[in-house]
Amino acid sequence: MQVLKDELKKKLLEAALDEFKKKGFQKSSMRSIAKKSGMTVGNLYRYFRNKEDLFDAVVRPSFNKILEIINELSDLSDMRKNGFGNFMEYTANCIVEYQRKFKQQYVILLYGSKGTKYEQAKQNIILLIEDCIKERLFKDVEANGSVIKDYFLANAIATAFFEGLAKIISHYKDECMIKSVISQYVAFYFKHADKRFA
Repeated sequence: MQVLKDELKKKLLEAALDEFKKKGFQKSSMRSIAKKSGMTVGNLYRYFRNKEDLFDAVVRPSFNKILEIINELSDLSDMRKNGFGNFMEYTANCIVEYQRKFKQQYVILLYGSKGTKYEQAKQNIILLIEDCIKERLFKDVEANGSVIKDYFLANAIATAFFEGLAKIISHYKDECMIKSVISQYVAFYFKHADKRFA
């Protein structure tokens, strides 16, 4: 009996993923999701309290994985120990693995989450990247004797970096190409970045 419930829930989540990807949260309906999954609306509510709860079940794993990746990558001391090439490769591998598992949820987070607690996900992610830049890169720059004129620069760098990643992930289908381009992209932004400030 539990296997059947798990299969129904999986089917429901797949239908919701498709609906949210096509219509976003606001224009999606529980009735349409129930119909796509082959169950009644009443049965759908046995699994999820409301549309917000269902949306959360669809995108939460993706959002949590982004936070995990940013936290792992924010410790640039590993980059110094293992060399920048290892850092680039690790970053590219993390992003390729993420897009393999969560590409559709990522699109929903960025473009279909209006009206949910994830509505500001993009801005929150950019702020986390900005904090990493301030805490790691800018501290290294200042330790080398240079002066950061305005810390708002970290926001501009983080925003541009995030937008570029979003374009790369959505543009390329081939994982090898994504990995290669992301490695170059990370190098462009962060290789010897602490030495580029004068």
